Amino acid sequence: MTDIQSYKTIVLIPVYNSREHLKRLLPALFDTGLAIMILDDGSTDGLIEAEIHPAQFVRFPQNRGKGAVLRDGFEMARAAGFDFALTLDADGQHPVTSVPAFLKSIKEPTDFVIGHRNWNMTNMPWSRIVSNTVTSWLLSRRTGLKIYDSQIGFRCYPLVNPELWSVPEGGFQFESAIFLKIRTCGLNLKWVDVPVIYDDEPSHMHHFRDTWKFIRFYLRSFWT
Repeated sequence: MTDIQSYKTIVLIPVYNSREHLKRLLPALFDTGLAIMILDDGSTDGLIEAEIHPAQFVRFPQNRGKGAVLRDGFEMARAAGFDFALTLDADGQHPVTSVPAFLKSIKEPTDFVIGHRNWNMTNMPWSRIVSNTVTSWLLSRRTGLKIYDSQIGFRCYPLVNPELWSVPEGGFQFESAIFLKIRTCGLNLKWVDVPVIYDDEPSHMHHFRDTWKFIRFYLRSFWT
């Protein structure tokens, strides 16, 4: 078993008009000592590289969706020699204090670690809880895996096999589609309990539109 210190991990943060949240989040992330890459998905809020230094700044000229920029981020991280990419959102809902638990859970280069929120300890709207519960159940049935939290973006992706992120979905459905690749890529799915931090900040998710996109993706998965 390889010691975790032999694995190179980079933090990837996809952002879209999250300038002020990001500036509050980064100081704690810098304290972890991990490399950080900010993936700016065509923001218009004036974020500049000097505000996030020494994090690496990658700006995409047009908004393409969370999945699309993460795919590019994984490719860049892998090309740079990193073994894992830890993803979290810029809005502060994923606590930096949980980062060590993700790193400690990695024992092999094929481990895929995902956060698991306790829905009984949150003030998140019931519509979101129901949506996550239903999509998690459907994906569990579809994949044969026990999926507790299908919509969380707090994850540590193994970069050993680029087939993992070769999915056509480019928006929020990307993170659901990833589950269909876990077994074919020979990965070990692991879960880490993380606290729920929800303060009713605006979300870039559109409930009905993204639910419909998930339904289309889910049905299409049986024929692709």
